[in-house]
Amino acid sequence: MDYALITGSSSGLGYCIAETFSKRGITPILTGRDPQSLECAAQSIRSCFDLNPIKFVKDLTEDSSPTDLYRFVRDQGLIPRYLIHNLGGGVKGDCKNPPLHILRKSFRLNIEVAIELNALFYDDLKNYSSKIVHIGSTSSLHYDAPPSYLISKAAIIPYVKNAAQSFAKDGLTIFAVLPGMLDHPGSYIDRLMTQDPDRYVGFLKKMTYGRFVPSSEVANYLVSLCLIDSTMINGSIVTIDGGVD
Repeated sequence: MDYALITGSSSGLGYCIAETFSKRGITPILTGRDPQSLECAAQSIRSCFDLNPIKFVKDLTEDSSPTDLYRFVRDQGLIPRYLIHNLGGGVKGDCKNPPLHILRKSFRLNIEVAIELNALFYDDLKNYSSKIVHIGSTSSLHYDAPPSYLISKAAIIPYVKNAAQSFAKDGLTIFAVLPGMLDHPGSYIDRLMTQDPDRYVGFLKKMTYGRFVPSSEVANYLVSLCLIDSTMINGSIVTIDGGVD
């Protein structure tokens, strides 16, 4: 049985990715901070598919959490065939000239935990020819985002490009997916629709197809790339935004 470890998978894009892997018969390893939300996600997958998701409840930005997650997975004798770094997002207080603690918090959330998990799982993953996927953001291409978020998401691109060259020697494939503005319950766009309708409409006018990027479509494309029997995706930076950027 194959497993996919998806960080930040109790809701939103992370859950969509977990659900899409489940449709392909791949058991998701779900992670999240809130026990109730994570159980709801697991229960939804159980009820729809003949699979029993693995759950890990903890805030992965805490110092010991990545190691705790690695030990939790290995203690069950599991090796993920797919490692999806979906953990990320904005940090409250991220504005012009952000204070150092905000910058560090953003880096921890958006890239540092992912790199730490890659290092922890590396020897196991290379023995399984695994694929590693980092979720970035198209904001790192057009620079229109709060500074700490922008910088930490932009750092994913050179990291993936650099890692791809050395990881390939050990049989690993690593690439990044950069979605545009995501549309799912609770997303930034979803909240903006009620909190700032004029700004919502302004963003919508920029969208090529007159709609934002459905998280389900990102998940379908990402999982398809993971399941293709080819290593040529290695080092790729894939944008999914309908041609906006």
